[in-house]
Order: sequence, then structure tokens, then C-alpha cells
Amino acid sequence: DLHLLSRRQRQMCIRDSVGTAHPKKYKLINLMSMQLRNVYGRQFIYFFFPSRLVFFYRKIMNKELRHAKYKEFHFEPLNGKELVNVYEHSRCVMDSAQDGQNGLTIRVIEALGAKKKIITTNQDIVNYDFYCPENIYIYDGEINLDSIFFQNEYKTIDEKIYNKYSLSNWLKEVIN
Repeated sequence: DLHLLSRRQRQMCIRDSVGTAHPKKYKLINLMSMQLRNVYGRQFIYFFFPSRLVFFYRKIMNKELRHAKYKEFHFEPLNGKELVNVYEHSRCVMDSAQDGQNGLTIRVIEALGAKKKIITTNQDIVNYDFYCPENIYIYDGEINLDSIFFQNEYKTIDEKIYNKYSLSNWLKEVIN
């Protein structure tokens, strides 16, 4: 359980708690997780389904979930306090957009705000002003441990960029 995980136990946070654990996401996150075991030995993975019924339906209908174990999934989303705790004690966040999704996932925005490294399948992330290869690794099916991402610590980016992607700035943009 989350509350039992100490700072030393969590090196990497992998979560999908905002919506359904989509089959392709499940497959990619597990593949990344296995490839990163030597780098991030202690991992926190939180696959979320909004209901058990949805889980069983997806398990039957999607080949990526056929071998998924019920105990790998959660049916209650993380609350805000738990989510903050996970980010505070993680060095890196893994992200995989669902099929057809364009733009950034909430995970990327959260990791950016928490000043955490990100491993993502989103190739387009290089076009954003916060992109920094020391902080963001683009996963293409293989992990290159010689990458600058794995060789360096998190590199702080300009505070104006952090503010640009903050919730308060987003609200200002929506209201104006």
C-alpha cells in the first residue's frame, strides 16, 4: 500500500489513476518497467480501473490484458494527498499516452510541476519549451542507459516555464 512506502522504497512512480488503464498503456508501462528494473529497482505502479466490471470486460476484449492479474489493478483512484506523497518520494515518472491522444498527458504536467524526470512515449514532447533531454526520455521500445537522461540528475528549467504550465496560469488562460 502507498502509505507503507517510505522515501527509500520509491524511486520511480508509474501511475494511471485519472482514467481507465487502457490496454496499450498497460502493455507499454509494463515493458518499460521491466527494462528499467536495474536502474529503478523500486517502483510504484498504480493501474486504475473505474470499476471491476470494466476491468473484466477489457480483460476479455483486449489481448493486451488477457494475462493481466486482477491484483495488479486498483478500483479507487489515488486521492490528492496520496498523489502528492507519491510524487514527493519519486525520482522519475513514466508516462504513456493512449491511442489517438495528442498533446500532453496530465502525468507530464504533474511531473513538470513536481520537478521530476519523465519517461514518456510521446515523441512530440521535444517541441515543448520545457523539453530538456536531462529530464525527459522518449521511450521508443528500448532503453538506452547511455542517454544523458540516465547519466545526469534533474536539471532545473526556467521558473517562467514552470509557471506557464501551472494550474493558476491555466485558469487565467481559460478565463481570459
